[in-house]
Amino acid sequence: MDLNKLGTNDWLIGGGWVVFLVGGIFNWFSWDFGDDVFGIDVVDVSASGFDASWRFWVPLLFGLATALVAIIPKLSPNLNLPELPISWGQLTAGLGVATGVFAVLGFLAKPSGSSWSFGIFISLVGAAGVVVGAILELREIETASREGQQPPQPF
Repeated sequence: MDLNKLGTNDWLIGGGWVVFLVGGIFNWFSWDFGDDVFGIDVVDVSASGFDASWRFWVPLLFGLATALVAIIPKLSPNLNLPELPISWGQLTAGLGVATGVFAVLGFLAKPSGSSWSFGIFISLVGAAGVVVGAILELREIETASREGQQPPQPF
């Protein structure tokens, strides 16, 4: 496996997915139900990304699909990809945008009575990396196909 075949866009997509996953380890939402007693919260509940249901898992799976569609063909040059009604670059961009859309929806669909915690902001940065990498991947492929040449390969 030659990682030198991966371009900046691929690293953005894969790295963004990893950052999104790491953000899921931390708290996404928290609830404070009690008053302070001697400076200590009586009842404080929090939920990590892993506990956040679809808010975490749907964008995580879309991000993984984006990374796989973008990276596997470059690491396996002998892989015969099936013909699709859209280009593979368009599929990558569509999956990347879906990752971002569901991440933002998960952010906006905050459970009632809760407040956001820092983990969700880490995951939003990761989702943004997936979206940017996927769109740049599409632009690179479309530009190369318009000019009638292969997409640029990294050194």
